[in-house]
Amino acid sequence: MQSIIFLFQIFKANADRDSIKINQLAVPVSARYFRIVPVSWHNHISMRADLLGCLGEGKPDNTPTPVDRVVPQKCGEPLVSGKKPIPDREISASSFYPNSKDSCCLNHQPYRARLNYTTDPNGNGGWSSLNNDNKQWLQFDLGKDRWVMCCFSIH
Repeated sequence: MQSIIFLFQIFKANADRDSIKINQLAVPVSARYFRIVPVSWHNHISMRADLLGCLGEGKPDNTPTPVDRVVPQKCGEPLVSGKKPIPDREISASSFYPNSKDSCCLNHQPYRARLNYTTDPNGNGGWSSLNNDNKQWLQFDLGKDRWVMCCFSIH
């Protein structure tokens, strides 16, 4: 039996393209799919992101976790780009800025949303949506239900 959980939480983003912003979920969530929906942006919707959670069958403890400690050690693994990264095809988006011969517009497909991807010499990198509207999203398919506690992002 599958269940659908809608967790609506607004995260504060970073103010530049290089600093990492850590946002802790209000409560740990067990989910296979994790969708990020930008609600505001500067110039263009773009981001790199990862999720922090449990790779194995572990479950986070129920004690509140201060932001500086992030999560219990047994569940502190990056789920998108870590030791066992998800395949590129499991990162999807509502749209993406298409490849072109113009160096300003390369490398914005959904798989570029991995937090550990760096920008190329032209400053390209990360996922960028084709449109700037409230219908854009980035989604990670974790392959099976996993406990997720935090979302790391660079917008």
